This record gives sequence, structure tokens and C-alpha cells, in this order.
Amino acid sequence: YMGQFLKNLGKTIEKVFLVPESEYAPHGGCFPIIIKGTGLVGTITVSGLAQEDDHRLVVETIREYLAQEG
Repeated sequence: YMGQFLKNLGKTIEKVFLVPESEYAPHGGCFPIIIKGTGLVGTITVSGLAQEDDHRLVVETIREYLAQEG
């Protein structure tokens, strides 16, 4: 999300969020864990594949987990 957001703005993470590009990479593969009534409690992060595949793996895994819990 953040990588696409910044690309659409035509700006870097350093210019928008004032964090060094050498330490932060706006790539796919991280997904927020938000609990209704509580808010953000953590993230699930996958790295090592192409960023779209990292993100897809996280989303598919969350879907499988929620289907089992449902």
C-alpha cells in the first residue's frame, strides 16, 4: 500500500514521512492486525519474495485463518 501511495504522489518515503530511505522501504509484505474496539495491535510481515507475492501470501494466510475461526 505505502509503495503505491508514494508512487501515486510522485514522492519518496523520506520526503513524505521524514524517515531515511536507507532504513525504511515502502514495499508490500506487511499487513496490519487491527482488533475491533481495540485498534492496531501488531503486524504480520513476510519478506523474501517479490513484494506483490509477499503481500498475497499474507492475505491468503489471514483468509485461511479467519475461515477456520469463523
